[in-house]
Amino acid sequence: SEVENVAKKAETASGIKISGMIRVGNIFDDIANAATETESKMIIMGTHGMKGMQYITGSYAMKVITNSKVPFIVVQLKENNVGYKNIVLPLNLSKDTKQKIQIAAEIAKYFDSKIHIVTPKETDEFLVNQLNRNISYAQRFLKENGVNFETNTDAGKSGNFAKDVIKYSVAINADLVAIMKTESDGGIAMLGGGFEQQLIGNEAQIPVMCV
Repeated sequence: SEVENVAKKAETASGIKISGMIRVGNIFDDIANAATETESKMIIMGTHGMKGMQYITGSYAMKVITNSKVPFIVVQLKENNVGYKNIVLPLNLSKDTKQKIQIAAEIAKYFDSKIHIVTPKETDEFLVNQLNRNISYAQRFLKENGVNFETNTDAGKSGNFAKDVIKYSVAINADLVAIMKTESDGGIAMLGGGFEQQLIGNEAQIPVMCV
């Protein structure tokens, strides 16, 4: 089949073992199911920014990501020949940050990366304390695992945290931004908010990892 031929050509060119698979069904379920069946640890999906994403699938790409329990890395046309040397880790008030930090740390150790923790600007004392607890956990975890990192609490000042994250990522020449799928009150993973959409379809074409 065409998929198998493409896989063989890619394997010959790269020297990496590659196989092809064709599934009949819908992309919402089949990508996630295939990843589970093959015991994949990562899904890599290409898009062309929000315009390309909308042209190809509308909001479907977001739904594909949220249906998967396997981490996604969404890439655009920009080439990456160095791996992930600089990883931006946005931290907010979410309590569900541990898994994202752990996976980002695993990637950082593999590629000998530096993680850049970025936080939004909060003024409410309660929210500041909650954010500081998340920062402290991330710093402690990364330090215990021997991951090089730095913390920037001044980047998120504009009121649009997504734009601040991308601006900072461009400034440090980041290779990856790591975000977390949040849980709704009903326990359903959501990626419909403006924050995630702006990051995934960022004009700087920086790959985004969705955990």
